[in-house]
Amino acid sequence: MTWSRQIPTVITTFNQSDYHSTIAEAESFCLLIPKQKKFQGTANNAKDITEPVDCFTNFITADMLRKILTHTNEEIEIRSTKYKDKTATIASEEELTALFGLLLLSAAKKDNHLTSLELFDPVFSGTRYISVMSRERFDFLLNCLRFDDKSTRDERKAQDKFAPIREWWEVFIQIYRDSYKAGSYLTIDEQLLGFRGRCPFRMYIPSKPNKYGLKILMLCDSKTNYMLNAMPYVGKTETNGDSLGSYYVKTLTENLWGSNRNVTMDNWFTSVPLALELLQAPYKCTIVGTLRANKREIPPELLQIKERPIGRKPTSRRCFVKNVSEKLTEPWLRKDTQCQL
Repeated sequence: MTWSRQIPTVITTFNQSDYHSTIAEAESFCLLIPKQKKFQGTANNAKDITEPVDCFTNFITADMLRKILTHTNEEIEIRSTKYKDKTATIASEEELTALFGLLLLSAAKKDNHLTSLELFDPVFSGTRYISVMSRERFDFLLNCLRFDDKSTRDERKAQDKFAPIREWWEVFIQIYRDSYKAGSYLTIDEQLLGFRGRCPFRMYIPSKPNKYGLKILMLCDSKTNYMLNAMPYVGKTETNGDSLGSYYVKTLTENLWGSNRNVTMDNWFTSVPLALELLQAPYKCTIVGTLRANKREIPPELLQIKERPIGRKPTSRRCFVKNVSEKLTEPWLRKDTQCQL
């Protein structure tokens, strides 16, 4: 790959009608910025939602509830022999809906970090939880909650560690995709959902607030923060020859290929080969992201820091790929080097 200080004048990878140009203030060069889509927001059935209960049934359908209820009651029948009170009775569809409602309410009230003892304490949390069901019943239903056929789980787990909830995860994500039309600017990043229970792909990341948890990689709309796609990190993954970061970027954006959208990401995902590949068909996407300084494709000139001008106002240097609208920027800071693509 050859880098140049000259701004490319020929753009051959994109349809020019999908872009408008902007002149940067500090230097006289033109940036290609995707035009904002005409429509951004709810789509399909989600456009007609006006009530919270309609929003709930849009994402958790009656068919989903019935199947979850079937598997949950199978587990209740197994466990009920160990109980002597009314706690171990078979659940109804209304009760399962109420359970999900309590979980959503605890998240909305930022109470989902509390124990069930604290949630159902009238002095500590009021009566909004205990008025729906008892704490004992709440704990029992959570322990019995099942999303798959337990009798075939071991066979499926041999091929997929996420098997106990894979089917419902895919259905849920598809509903999220169908319910929203994304804007022109997207963001990919990871989130560690705090969890200390037993799980074969639980991770330890000391830099995160929770440290232990399940790592979820997400694609979100940059303007509204709406989640468009998500994948759990379950350990070693077949990437078809791509780096792990490139694999996740391509997979998360697959349903948006060819849309000329821009994706922002951090240095775990970003690489120059990925940026050049995404410019081509069938991807047709651009990216913005930081680059780790040890990337071999970064020109040595951008990593030299001895001759930087010292001052409060940061400056930067830029280089370009010939005839391609990819720009590598290295801001001149006082102490460290940060490359942006």
